[in-house]
Amino acid sequence: MFNKGTRIGLALSGGGIRALIFHLGILKFLAENGDLENVKTITTVSGGSICIGLILSINDYKWPTSKEYLEKVLPECKGIVLNNDITSGMMRLKEKYPEYDTVMLLAKALEEEWGVHGDLQTIPSSLNWEINCATFETTKNFRFSKRRMGDPLLGYTMNPDFPISNAVAASAAFPEIIGTYRLDMSLYKWYKDELGNTPLTDPRDFCNLWDGGVYDNLGLEVLYRPGFGLKKGIDFLVVSDASSPIYEQEYSRENRLENLQRIWDISVKKLNELVVRSLFRDVINKGKGAYLKTGTFVLDVLKKLPIPHKIIIKLGETSLSHERVLLAMNYPTTLLAPTSEEFELILRHGYETASCIRIKSIFEKL
Repeated sequence: MFNKGTRIGLALSGGGIRALIFHLGILKFLAENGDLENVKTITTVSGGSICIGLILSINDYKWPTSKEYLEKVLPECKGIVLNNDITSGMMRLKEKYPEYDTVMLLAKALEEEWGVHGDLQTIPSSLNWEINCATFETTKNFRFSKRRMGDPLLGYTMNPDFPISNAVAASAAFPEIIGTYRLDMSLYKWYKDELGNTPLTDPRDFCNLWDGGVYDNLGLEVLYRPGFGLKKGIDFLVVSDASSPIYEQEYSRENRLENLQRIWDISVKKLNELVVRSLFRDVINKGKGAYLKTGTFVLDVLKKLPIPHKIIIKLGETSLSHERVLLAMNYPTTLLAPTSEEFELILRHGYETASCIRIKSIFEKL
């Protein structure tokens, strides 16, 4: 679909298992078009981080070719997600590791239940994978990658030998449910700058990391600068947004935790809207990116394009119905294993949403 040599950046949102499977569907479409070889940078949050950690672990920590993804990685991802419930695994491991808090149980479950081993140095040099968190102390975007980890105020440590499972768990450390990941900073040498030129003389001993969605549920800071566009090294940006919808809700006088959750939902949604609005202005409307969101109904996309009515009807008949799309979009944000039918539904929804890129590119040129 893309020209050879087009450097693709992927931004994969949070959203639990729903996000993981939706992203797999997006990647399936790219793979069928031979485009995974063009992926150069991936930025992930929460469920998106779990998704890429699983993919790399299945493929011996190499970014898969399109053929490898379709024939090996995707089928194995499905088997692991369906047959190894990560939440049940965490409960079992609690007996084995009673000293672990919830976020460390998640990290250990990713290792023992899903086989996500290795450290950041096992990530292939050809792929820039940035794992996003939010630092409680500084309010900044803390990122893990092969080259460095840190944030602008804490500083950075270079070439960290940090476990992938722990980085992914920190990225998915949802407040009040999983809790913060406590990082022992004293184990590493810290620098003021991203290049590691100026050592920090008095770094913190510890910092606490939250789910990257607290800062930006799309993790776009790596790939995009508002008001300017894509950052250097990327020609086309694919944003896969599987964040949960927000509906009307009555105020609860009894359940204060539920009301606090509502505050979180409102804040994240408003931030998302502002980021996406500027993304459309600077990138997507200029033909340099695609924003793929759960809840996209293919027929709605077709109706906005200069396509003959007969073709719209034919394409619409083969795509998911509006009811099925809503079912996929409203799948709960959880780490519980889905049924095979639920997996296939969300996977297909991701695939069909990604197919809108090709549909639009064909008919907008007519």
